[in-house]
Amino acid sequence: MFIPFLSVGLCGGDDDECEGGRVNYIQNNSLVTVQANSNHFGVGDTLWINTIVNKNQFDITSNSEVNLFDIDKELSLGISYERASAYEQYFQINLNEDAVVSDKGQVIINNFILVQEGNNFVNRSGIKLLEAGNFRITDYDINSYKIDGRCSDPRSNIGTTISNANNGEFYEFSVE
Repeated sequence: MFIPFLSVGLCGGDDDECEGGRVNYIQNNSLVTVQANSNHFGVGDTLWINTIVNKNQFDITSNSEVNLFDIDKELSLGISYERASAYEQYFQINLNEDAVVSDKGQVIINNFILVQEGNNFVNRSGIKLLEAGNFRITDYDINSYKIDGRCSDPRSNIGTTISNANNGEFYEFSVE
């Protein structure tokens, strides 16, 4: 049974939710890449998304280097996966366990969980393209991922983009 929404203890978003904890604000574009040589796919293909975040990042608020391994055990990248209707409006698709495969990390609904590997946080997951149509993917920030939901500890918020997205916003593709 698929649950349409799952609260997984993401620590990010409004600072009011996590008062008392220090937030590292990092801007590092192009940490996410859609691994594809084309924007046209067939039903049954898998669209791979790679995310690599080096543990050493620059916090723009404190103007200093931070080691993310000192703060986080895992990070979470939220994505929006949408399908165009006949009227060119886009509708959100929630990914479930039948629609994704992961080589590194995991996916919980539309949250790609990055795990520590070497000097990086990584996730390599694929979206199984199960139906024809026009689609687009955009990413949200990468945030600390904490199952226990404690926000009194320092946490990370990394603004990023998909490296091969149109105008730095959407990766658009079609499935036939």
